[in-house]
Amino acid sequence: MVYMEKNTPQCESAHFIKTPYLEVRLDKIRDAYARLSKNFIGIEIYYAMKCNPNPEIMRTVFECGGQFEISSAVEMKKAILVGAEPKNILFSNPVKTLDDIKSAHRAGVECFAFDSYSEVDKLAEGAPGAKVYVRISIPVRKSVVASEGKFGVAIDYARELMHYARKMGLKPYGISFHVGSQMLDPESWSYAIQHSAKLISMLKRDHIHVELLDIGGGFPVCYKDVSRDNIDKISGKIIKALTKYIHGDVRIVAEPGRYLVADSGVMVSTIIGTAERFGRKWLHLDVGANNGLMEAVQTSNALEYPVFDSKKSDEKDIFVLTGPTCDSQDTIMFDVPVSADIQIGDKIYFEYAGAYTTAMSENFNGFPSPKTYVVDKKKD
Repeated sequence: MVYMEKNTPQCESAHFIKTPYLEVRLDKIRDAYARLSKNFIGIEIYYAMKCNPNPEIMRTVFECGGQFEISSAVEMKKAILVGAEPKNILFSNPVKTLDDIKSAHRAGVECFAFDSYSEVDKLAEGAPGAKVYVRISIPVRKSVVASEGKFGVAIDYARELMHYARKMGLKPYGISFHVGSQMLDPESWSYAIQHSAKLISMLKRDHIHVELLDIGGGFPVCYKDVSRDNIDKISGKIIKALTKYIHGDVRIVAEPGRYLVADSGVMVSTIIGTAERFGRKWLHLDVGANNGLMEAVQTSNALEYPVFDSKKSDEKDIFVLTGPTCDSQDTIMFDVPVSADIQIGDKIYFEYAGAYTTAMSENFNGFPSPKTYVVDKKKD
């Protein structure tokens, strides 16, 4: 793995800032949105808020022309605060509380995902007449953050659910899928679109017209497993599949999260301890899996951030990077080349940390979640 030496984060000049913290550059979010817009012609962009619900990030996405995909009424309220119209919000969580459904419906949200009979019953009660889209299951191939089967159903079952939704007074409106986060196989979307087209044809025979196809997110960023941005290759496969398999006036939306914000963020941490155990050198940091880098544990350390350090020495040694808590699972990365003369008090920087870091952090063991500092080069 290659770790590139990068410039020190801009907030470092403010020495009063305590680590750990996340520095976010809004110009990089604008750049990522521009790449998506250029390549996803005819596809509406809905930011997956769960990735990072920071209001300045959300406002930047909205100013670029994006809308929002939510998983709860709390996220809905945050989206409205930055200017989103409720009617333009997609409530894509397939399982919601009845209170959240009612709250969203009262606010003006029109579109809700589902994948079960019980969810149809809740939607019929809490959002009568709403537009609903069924989540189908797609076999995962090379996703680093795998979709574990929590959501989605087979297309035959999805067909039954759409019929039931119509029977219950809802409007069967669309289909959604998710191929898995940090998906490395561009053909996954092609397969999923072809799979969706089969359901569209089945429903057409039943006189149910599908008006929405939500292709989800999962577009990969440049962690260890991606050497260069390949959104052009992925979008080419997607556009080709849509042209071949999806006909008529079907509205196409995507729900990127990681792709829009990961590259914008650098997690800044301080070394609080060093140790050597059984032939391995360890660096204990003030940030770990529990208070900022949870995906390290969720992926069994398969997701590896590009790393550099404040020493920037030519001579490197190999270290394990671990967190501050008294938890044996709180380890971020193994076998990382770091400056050989690194010491307590020096900094370790994690790039591509804008996604699923602070949003998933907790104060476990009393260690604080990283604060977020926003840098906007456009305004500097």
